Amino acid sequence: MACLELEKERIASSSAADESMAMILRLQNEKSAAEIEANQYCKLAEKKQEFDKEVIESLQWIVMRHESERFLLEEKLMSFRKKLKQYVVKDDELNEFVGFDYASMSMFNSTLEDDVVDDDMDTLYCRFFILQ
Repeated sequence: MACLELEKERIASSSAADESMAMILRLQNEKSAAEIEANQYCKLAEKKQEFDKEVIESLQWIVMRHESERFLLEEKLMSFRKKLKQYVVKDDELNEFVGFDYASMSMFNSTLEDDVVDDDMDTLYCRFFILQ
């Protein structure tokens, strides 16, 4: 009888140990899966951060290109205004042109300065598309 009781206790103890080991293995598997998932999220976040950095750099390049283009156009406008002042005798005549659409004036489109500005813009555009 004592041997039978002892055998039941041994079986129960063995069963409890097996259940404990199974639980430990399950928890280790869950931990491993959680670590793998966390690593995947970290890699995804790093890739997104890298992509965002590239987008920011691209946008900064576009802003710089637009600012350069604006500067060149302002220089061109100043040159046109100087040329216009050469042809206009009175300030009243100059004031007539203040609201005038300078883009529609074709008499100034073939100057040497235009060629220089166009070359500068071509260089900027080439640099922009090469970098992308």
